[in-house]
Amino acid sequence: MTAARWKSLPEGPFGAGTAPAGVGPLLVWAEATRYRDFLRDGAPLRELPIICELTAEASAAEFFSELEKLRGRIPGAYTELASNRYCTAVIPRETLSGFVEGKIGDMVKRIEIELPVIPSRPHPRVGHEAPNGARPITRSEPGKATLLGVIDSGCPFAHSSLRDGFKSRLLAIWDQDQRPGFVTAGGGTCPQDFGYGAEVDRSRIGALLAQFAQGDVVDEDACYRAAGLHGLMSRVSHGAAVLDLLMGPRPLVSRLGHGQDLPPSWAPITDEARRADLVFVDLPRDGVQDSSSGGLGRWILDGLRYICSCASKDTKRIVVNISNGTSRSTHDGSSIIEQAMVALIEEQMKTHQRDLHIVIAAGNDRDEERHAQIDVSAPGAPRSILLRVPPGSEAPTWVTVRVPAGAKGLKLRVRAPREGQFSGWVGAGGTGALYSDDPSTASAGIIFPKHGPAGSAMALIAIAPTAGFGPGARGAHGDWEIGLESETAILEPVHFYICRNQLNPGALRRGRQARFVSDFDAYDPDRWRRKRGLDPQPANSPIRRATTLNGLASSPTNCGLVVVGSVMQLPMTPTTYSSEGPSAGGSARSGAPSRAGPNFAAVTDVHHNLPGIMTAGSRSGSRVRMVGTSFAAPQLARKLANGDPLPKAEPDALIGSGASL
Repeated sequence: MTAARWKSLPEGPFGAGTAPAGVGPLLVWAEATRYRDFLRDGAPLRELPIICELTAEASAAEFFSELEKLRGRIPGAYTELASNRYCTAVIPRETLSGFVEGKIGDMVKRIEIELPVIPSRPHPRVGHEAPNGARPITRSEPGKATLLGVIDSGCPFAHSSLRDGFKSRLLAIWDQDQRPGFVTAGGGTCPQDFGYGAEVDRSRIGALLAQFAQGDVVDEDACYRAAGLHGLMSRVSHGAAVLDLLMGPRPLVSRLGHGQDLPPSWAPITDEARRADLVFVDLPRDGVQDSSSGGLGRWILDGLRYICSCASKDTKRIVVNISNGTSRSTHDGSSIIEQAMVALIEEQMKTHQRDLHIVIAAGNDRDEERHAQIDVSAPGAPRSILLRVPPGSEAPTWVTVRVPAGAKGLKLRVRAPREGQFSGWVGAGGTGALYSDDPSTASAGIIFPKHGPAGSAMALIAIAPTAGFGPGARGAHGDWEIGLESETAILEPVHFYICRNQLNPGALRRGRQARFVSDFDAYDPDRWRRKRGLDPQPANSPIRRATTLNGLASSPTNCGLVVVGSVMQLPMTPTTYSSEGPSAGGSARSGAPSRAGPNFAAVTDVHHNLPGIMTAGSRSGSRVRMVGTSFAAPQLARKLANGDPLPKAEPDALIGSGASL
């Protein structure tokens, strides 16, 4: 076999020697490597889900018509919106190249594939495809002014706090999985306006509860088994904890001790959040397995549209909680999904005269050493940073690079562990990979798209898995060196983000997390064990705790998205893991709008020696202790649902622009 060497990817619309503007770099890499990181049961996917943004001049109706010529499918929820510029779609692989060619290419501003990483082990198949021709469900009911929405994983619909007798408090559940629950039992049907997953309404949930009732008691395990929701057989689910804090009978304030040796009151409460209808969008199992959240943008945008479709003419306020995040982003508010969420908030007010509040967890990335930045305010010798890739990872390592708008002459290169030579330099519009004869065998690569209309660009550094089953490229474990050089001065720093590759609750351990490494004196990775470490001023390491906000939570502060960080109860100080602002790209030098940090903060740890807070498990009466900003967001969402006055956000508050609840 010919020895691997560094060279450009072959010519083509995606796996091209020149990476086109507006096309997500992961699409270029996936096409060039024949979608090897996204194989299902050993075969590439025949149809690819995408999320795209249209140009301001494009007609949505004309775009939908042209897409049909490529045999693409757009959910009906989007085709009814004549002025909509953001949508999801499913496109056959062989016609995907049409997105950068011809008439339709002129209408598309940006496009990204929304694919979760599927490691090479066989994918478990549970459940059945949902029928399309069955009786549709009733999504909306008149009378209630507040509608709650949750986009998460694991909805314990049989839990006592989510039902009154056999009447469910859930207005609807949409399981987005390809093999969804509620099909063999529960009467789940495929939502016609989205075309995948299965949905059930209140009446069908109630019938399933009554089927497994023994007197006044519901056999919850039997309900979950019959519905095919095997993930709920565990004692804990992420969604159960979020729901408990959002609309449980006892809010968190009644579960915490107060003052000196005062125990929790455990007082129940009936507030607007308890009375409101609830819609739960259950994320697919592939999304739980892929901690980098590769498909999250599509699922969230579809989920938000679904929740809004459940509102009635009496709905005046919709509050949606999203306790998930993505690390595949420029973290500057320019991503398609962030701008689509902001546009949806504006649309709901303009078209329906109702408020849409989207509450997002800030993220837990602060001390994970997954963010670094390099200052190129003056041209000079090449700069570099070390990326430590661990052995035994079945998932690839991806590093997204935010290239500031206006950066000219910026180039990237990498050097593999135990190699004496760097790769060649890759500049804007270029690609490069380490492979022999076939690009699908590439063990590493750089995709550097040209700057598009969004301003900043996102480059991608990809390293193949360091372990796996069967044939396939393997990346080297050890310290990779990433080099950066600029021919001109750039006002903003260049940011590097390692995509998350950890273990989500309920997933199999397949990935191992890479991290940036630096001189111990410059960045002490164990600083958090003693006290909350801060980036020194001036900084002496490229690794930074600042600018680590969740990739869904970096839009400007006043855009309508509400971001929530976390604090400890005793003492009332920020937690060591709660991600910080500012968002990338906003600085006094650049003059760009930015998010200074989370809007608010809520208690998610009792004390240094007692991390986490008590929340509900998957079974009625069970309690589990959960840690993370995922459980700060629903506390704020509950206040919004109740119409409670929110604390004033002060610039000098505890975290970023946050104020504690």
